[in-house]
Amino acid sequence: MHIGDTHRQSRAAVVAVILFLVFDSLALGLNFWLTWRIESQAIGINLAGRQRMLSQRMVKVLMQYEDALVQQHNTEEISRELALTFKLFDNTLQGFDKGHQTRGGADEELFLPAVSGTAARAVIEEAVLIWQPYRSKVLQVIETPDKVSEVLPAAVLSAQENNLKLLKLMNQLTTELELLTKKEASQIRYFQGAAFLLALI
Repeated sequence: MHIGDTHRQSRAAVVAVILFLVFDSLALGLNFWLTWRIESQAIGINLAGRQRMLSQRMVKVLMQYEDALVQQHNTEEISRELALTFKLFDNTLQGFDKGHQTRGGADEELFLPAVSGTAARAVIEEAVLIWQPYRSKVLQVIETPDKVSEVLPAAVLSAQENNLKLLKLMNQLTTELELLTKKEASQIRYFQGAAFLLALI
């Protein structure tokens, strides 16, 4: 065997090893990326599920508020619960829409990025459209406790009209986020498989 042939074989072996390491590292990197994306999407799915509960909790608290006023009971605790429910729902919806700070399931502060995907965006845009007039009425109840008997009926009526619509939309959002996560995971796994195949070749 000529010395030139030996050098060519050595170079080919080095190149093969380098390419193997590159593709293997790429596959490993994609694995970390997949894990991070699934964890990130899981937070969004959990918060979308929480939105369903908050939409119903809000109308319940508003009706409890109305009942407490009729029976002349203390409304301080109900007012606090309404403010907390409103803030969580509003901040989370803003997060899904444009990106916003909110509270996670363990009450930790986190940044919720805006949702992507045509179907998920359509759901959020419709929810925001419904929420805005409803939001202003609930906010009046929270910010004007001295006039609560005047502003509460309109908030209760708006809640009764819109809570099932928001519940349905938040259900749709949860489903869409789950589908997006599955689709993204499948795409990343495809690239992982391609990287492993190239490494073996």
